[in-house]
Amino acid sequence: MQHILTRIKLKPGKTEQTKEFLIGLHKNHQAEMKAILNESNMVMDCSFIDQTDHGDYIYIFKKLTDIEALKKNISHSTLPLYEKIRAWGEECFEGERVDLEAVAVFENETT
Repeated sequence: MQHILTRIKLKPGKTEQTKEFLIGLHKNHQAEMKAILNESNMVMDCSFIDQTDHGDYIYIFKKLTDIEALKKNISHSTLPLYEKIRAWGEECFEGERVDLEAVAVFENETT
């Protein structure tokens, strides 16, 4: 299992829109998000907003089996929700994504 934590700076003024978008995914697109998780071999996808004096950031934590499959699906999937997610990213993200290195993972494997 792989664990990825990604940090992306949000464009000024896009924090509330980002929160609304993510809440909307959770409330209105559960079945589609499950399809995305299954297609990308993800077990979990969780997002956090960090508001700092130097700008606001989104942190996205993913637990998955294959990062390369995820990267392929993000750019090539035909699931309609991916297009909305890509458009949101283009509108709200500033600069490049930074994948932060995991230095310790403690996990209780359950069956």
